[in-house]
Amino acid sequence: MVITIAEDMENILESLREDGVLGSAIISKNGNILSSDLQSNVREETFAIMMATILGATQTVNSDLSMGSSSFIVIYSQKGKIIVANIGEKEFVAVITERNYNTTGLFGKLENITQSFRDS
Repeated sequence: MVITIAEDMENILESLREDGVLGSAIISKNGNILSSDLQSNVREETFAIMMATILGATQTVNSDLSMGSSSFIVIYSQKGKIIVANIGEKEFVAVITERNYNTTGLFGKLENITQSFRDS
């Protein structure tokens, strides 16, 4: 059985599904959705472009400060969090969670996803 890249991405997003995770997406660094598991109220195109912009701005700041690349970006809001993880040369994953969601296990999952994505 041959597993396609699309199926790999769907499996990654499925592995992130759990109580407290409201949605996730794999996005290209130029702002295109590659695979998504987002709620219907999320405007995917806008979400992807804004997440790519945030990632790009963070990379610019890190470069200017000689801090190396970012592993994670966490956005805390009144009603939730968004975690962005750089998983490949051209891709990243964005995960939306409830405000009180404990992200400790999520960071471990995202590190494993990053490693497996880079190994493939």
